[in-house]
Amino acid sequence: MNTPASLALLALMAFATNVRAERIPGQFVVKLQKHKTVDSLEDNGFSIIKPVIPALGIYLVEAPQGFESIQSLKSFSGIDSVTYEEEVSLRKAKQPNDSDFSAQWSMSTQSNGADIHIGNVWQKSVGSQDYVVAVVDEGVDVSHADLKQNIWTNTREIPGNGIDDDNNGYVDDVHGWNAYQSNGDLIASRHGTHVAGIAGARGDNGRDVAGVNWNVKIMGVGASSSTTSVVLEGYGYVLAQKQLWLDSNGSKGANVVVTNSSFGVDRARCDSGDYRLWNDVYNAMGEAGILSAAATINDQVDIDKMGDVPTGCTSPYLVTVTNTTIDNEKYQYAGYGAVGIDLGAPGTDILSTLPGDRTGSLTGTSMATPHVAGTVALLYAAVDGLGAAAKLNPGATALRVKQALLNGSEKLPSLRGKTVSGGKLNVQGAYQILSAE
Repeated sequence: MNTPASLALLALMAFATNVRAERIPGQFVVKLQKHKTVDSLEDNGFSIIKPVIPALGIYLVEAPQGFESIQSLKSFSGIDSVTYEEEVSLRKAKQPNDSDFSAQWSMSTQSNGADIHIGNVWQKSVGSQDYVVAVVDEGVDVSHADLKQNIWTNTREIPGNGIDDDNNGYVDDVHGWNAYQSNGDLIASRHGTHVAGIAGARGDNGRDVAGVNWNVKIMGVGASSSTTSVVLEGYGYVLAQKQLWLDSNGSKGANVVVTNSSFGVDRARCDSGDYRLWNDVYNAMGEAGILSAAATINDQVDIDKMGDVPTGCTSPYLVTVTNTTIDNEKYQYAGYGAVGIDLGAPGTDILSTLPGDRTGSLTGTSMATPHVAGTVALLYAAVDGLGAAAKLNPGATALRVKQALLNGSEKLPSLRGKTVSGGKLNVQGAYQILSAE
């Protein structure tokens, strides 16, 4: 397999799929050969318009006279091989027509870059109902007008008849599972409904808000708790549905690619007591192709020193998240950890869905995390071949997605030394890396 470094040159090309390419004459996205610097471009008459992914040597440039085509660029020794045939410019970010989208600062383009840079990826895909986000929380309002089209439904189950119609071990699990009461009656929770809307409120429907995915499936799982038996029953339901999907080649169960866990136990240790079992389940879900996005503590705490569950757990399939603001900085009262926290995401004054067909703004790492969970599902829909790769090797593909999230993040001074990546969620950056592999 070719590496990301050898293929990253024109990852933006994928944005042109099913839309008209709009070339800007003389402008190219180029990747430098290993050990070459940007000076080698400037010394040969190239003008640097802006860095795209500097860590990979990728820049948007204006070429000098004589370099009007990709073929001519191949003759320049400082530029790596060209992997696409068409020149595609950066395009205007796609936006939905939802009535309150302009107030969703985390997804609408901000002049200071505080948003998650999603608009160009929406040019390629706005999500797919082939992929499921399991919102592990208190519950979800499955009848909310801006969510109901995106709620996962177990079509093999007959609602309310008290029978396990599909023989999956769960009675009346129509839209998910309530692990508090061990039944399929989901609570219309304020917190869980808000989280669900961030990850997957229906987009471009002329009302309310848009999620990271305009089109996706949201599975509700009531299991937000510090009681291990409740939490593991919830996660166990998710794992069982994914395993059914894998074993039946997609005819049963649910293709869950990520869980969102905007809950936890403050200042606890994942390597103590029964919290070890949480880590074991994150590993088991990961091996089945499910990443687990988890919110850290809402306090000025170094979780590497003070502990936190689940963000202090060591499973490689966990993606741990802190909170950033509209000022493009880490929120003051949000946990951090150079080892334990992977990246930041917008979580301050986030507008999303609330029960009873309402919307409202909330703040916390709970709001940051579904931006990441939603992005995982969006990447599976947007990146060509990623879903097929996951069928063949679900665990390894999940780890590829996690690494792309970290490597593609936007580096921020306020997150340097306080997160693994040193950066904030950058949907476009993750997309480009995965598209180039």
